[in-house]
Amino acid sequence: MNFPGQGMYRYRSAPIAVYSRFSAFLWGGFSSVTLRVVLRLIAPVHICLLAQMLFAGAVPGQPVPDARQTLSAAEQRALFSGFNGIASTAAIYTVTDIAIDERAENAADARQRAISRARQMAFAQLVRRLSLDDDIANLPYDLTDREIAQLVTGFEVAREKSSVTRYLADFTVRFDPDAIRALLRRNNVRFSETAAAPLIIVPLADIDGTRLLWEPGNRWRDALVSAIAEEPMALQGLRPLRLPRGDVADQMALDIGDVLLSDGARLAEFSHNYAGLDVLVARAGLTRDPANGEIRLQVVAQPYSPREQNMQTDLATIEFAVPQSQDIELLFDRAARQLVDRLQQDWKRRTRIEFGELGRITLNARTQSLAQWHALRRQLESIYRVREIQLLALSVQFAQLSVQYHGDIAQLQFELAQRDLNLQQYDNYWFLSPRRPERSAPPRQ
Repeated sequence: MNFPGQGMYRYRSAPIAVYSRFSAFLWGGFSSVTLRVVLRLIAPVHICLLAQMLFAGAVPGQPVPDARQTLSAAEQRALFSGFNGIASTAAIYTVTDIAIDERAENAADARQRAISRARQMAFAQLVRRLSLDDDIANLPYDLTDREIAQLVTGFEVAREKSSVTRYLADFTVRFDPDAIRALLRRNNVRFSETAAAPLIIVPLADIDGTRLLWEPGNRWRDALVSAIAEEPMALQGLRPLRLPRGDVADQMALDIGDVLLSDGARLAEFSHNYAGLDVLVARAGLTRDPANGEIRLQVVAQPYSPREQNMQTDLATIEFAVPQSQDIELLFDRAARQLVDRLQQDWKRRTRIEFGELGRITLNARTQSLAQWHALRRQLESIYRVREIQLLALSVQFAQLSVQYHGDIAQLQFELAQRDLNLQQYDNYWFLSPRRPERSAPPRQ
C-alpha cells in the first residue's frame, strides 16, 4: 500500500519529498491492520501537516512566494489581473498612458508642445495597433499636427506637473473611428478592428536539459515579462498578451509533463482558471554545442483555444545560434521580443479587412425573446466587418438574417468566435449560436 504523502508526483517540491520519506520511515514498522486503525485516528492531523507544507504562505490568486526578483509596477502589468470583456470600438480608438515631458521658454508653450507631442505619439501607436508594419508604410509621413488634431475627438490629462519652463503629464487621447478609417482606406492601408481577450502565455524553459515552468529561475519567463511590459501593443493591442500568475491553482492544473504532452484536458483546466481564455505554450530550448562553440536557442509556440478547434497560428519557429560568449539573458530577451512582435503581427494578418471582397450569408439564430433578438443585433452591428443586417423572418424561437460582410466566411466565423458566437453549417444551412463553455478536466488525484 502507499504511505501517506506518497504518490504526489505531480507537485514536486523539497518539503513533499522529505515528508514522503519521513512517512515511509514512520509507518513502515506497523502491520496493515494496526496501520489502518492508527490512520483513522490521526489522519486529520496528517492531512493538515501536509497542507501546511504545500500551501504555506500561499494566497489564492497570488503567486507562491519564491526566489524571483520583485517585479516593478510596469512589469506587474504583464501578469494577468482579470478580464472584463473585449475592448469596444471606442476603447480600440483610445490610446492611454502617453507620458510626455516637454520644455519651452514658458509653461504655456511647454504645455502646448506637450499636447501636440501627445497627439502625434498616440496617433503612431493607434496605427500600429490597427495595421501591419508593411501596410503602415503607405501612410504619408508629412501629416501635420493640425491634420492629426482633426482626427482627435478629445483628450484627458493625469499626473500633471509644471514649472516655469517644463511640463509633464500622462495623456489619454481619443480618436474618431470614422475619420481614422477614412484616412487608412484612402491610403490603401489595410487594418483590423477585431479585438480579443488576452492571450495567456505559458513559459516553459528547457536550459541544457533542465526544465522550468513555475519554478524560480525561469529566465524565459523573466524575459517575456519584460518584453510584454515594455511593448504598448502587447499591453493594449487588439490581442493583449499576459503571463499567468503561477499561483497554487496554476501549479495544480498544469505541470511540465502536461505541457510536454500537450495534454488538452489539463490545458482546458488551466484555461478555466483564466475565464476560459486562449493559451499559448511557448517552449524555449537552449543547448550548447561544444564542437563549434555555439549556443542555440529555439522557441516553439503551440496554441490552445476553447473557442477554436485546432487553433492555428502562422508563427514560425524562432531560432538563434550565437557564440558561447553571448549573454544568455540577452538572448532570451531578444527571443521574447521577437515572439511578442510576431504574435501581434499574426493577429492583425488573420483579422485585417480586405475591402475589395464582400460576401453575404443567410443565417438562423435561436432567439427566445425580443430582447434576445435586439441583443444579438447589437452584437453584430458592433462588428465593423459586418456591413449590413437584414431581418428576413422572426418567430418565437428563431430569427433568420441576411448578413453582408467584408472578407471571407472563415474570417467572419473567427471574429464571431471572439464574441463567443459559433457560426456553423448544417445541411447547407448556417446557424448562429452562443458558445458553450468547455468542461474542465477532473481534479488531480
